[in-house]
Amino acid sequence: LLERNAPTSTIPPALLGTGSFAGGILRDYRLRFTPTLLKSDIIDGLTLKTKSASLFMFCATLTSTVALGEVAFRETDGRVGITEYLVLQGTSGVLHALFAACPM
Repeated sequence: LLERNAPTSTIPPALLGTGSFAGGILRDYRLRFTPTLLKSDIIDGLTLKTKSASLFMFCATLTSTVALGEVAFRETDGRVGITEYLVLQGTSGVLHALFAACPM
């Protein structure tokens, strides 16, 4: 447990509380969306290594989502299926990217 009165030299500033609701997320966004970091995120995203990792994650996620959707389709007698699982997976991925302050 981090204490507010602990010496800040031993605790990284990112781990200190802000005292406000969602203050850490807002601080991460302020740090992330500086012009130099934003440009860096775009340039880093265009490398072959990033493209191949993204393609691998897309295929791995797609196949497991389709398989799980097929199982759900059978178990729910067709009420929930592959389409619902694909929409859910896409939505949760976008929300994770937005609220995790990750490079997009």
